[in-house]
Amino acid sequence: MRTHATVPHIFRTLVYYKDFARQGFS
Repeated sequence: MRTHATVPHIFRTLVYYKDFARQGFS
């Protein structure tokens, strides 16, 4: 389990969902 690779992946996923939600609610 590589944490240095997992953390950026989670952060990128959160940003992706935040952008997706913003487009959906706008």
